[in-house]
Amino acid sequence: MKRINRQTVSLTAIGDVTDINCHSNLPYFFYRAGKKQGLFTDPVRLDVSVFTWRRRLWNLKQLLLGKGVGGYQYSDEFSSILRKQVPPALWKGLMVSFNQVFPAAEWLLEEGGDIIYYIDATLRDLTGNPSYDIKLPAGILEKALEREQLNYQAARFVVTRSSWIIPTLTDYYKIDRNKIHHIMPGANITLPTGWSIPSFVDGAGKERDLVL
Repeated sequence: MKRINRQTVSLTAIGDVTDINCHSNLPYFFYRAGKKQGLFTDPVRLDVSVFTWRRRLWNLKQLLLGKGVGGYQYSDEFSSILRKQVPPALWKGLMVSFNQVFPAAEWLLEEGGDIIYYIDATLRDLTGNPSYDIKLPAGILEKALEREQLNYQAARFVVTRSSWIIPTLTDYYKIDRNKIHHIMPGANITLPTGWSIPSFVDGAGKERDLVL
């Protein structure tokens, strides 16, 4: 396992992780807790306000080309602009990301850094499950799923807050089970002695126990 510049351990999401409004406030509290414990050295503060008109123009172009609208956040333009906002030194260290496709793992590996993806669900689960009703143009979705798989395969770890997506990671994305870690989605949780994660039972409804 290659050495990493441990002088920087940063946290990123789509937005400013020091803003409580970023990604339903999860990165905000995660960074604060990690910083307090000496884990994180740097927050990644991305300005997404620059995309207001860019997103509209991009969608208009996609519509005129007959490619459908939506999915700008998975475009090369979107990721390229965000990439330029990240301080160069952070690419050489360890980065923890709340997003499935940003940043591209290869960007860190090229600079000698490494990345951990910390996710609640995969894009495959979000777009393939009718209950989420997330629809993307076919071309955008295909490209996003490919990028996501490459990211997970190149990452040091993929950490998930939901055990039910582990089969998707291993079976669909072909990720080594040894690099997948499941943690409880909460802070300061005291569990009973001997408690263990319940086995997954397929099918939703009143007859199935809650599985985190």
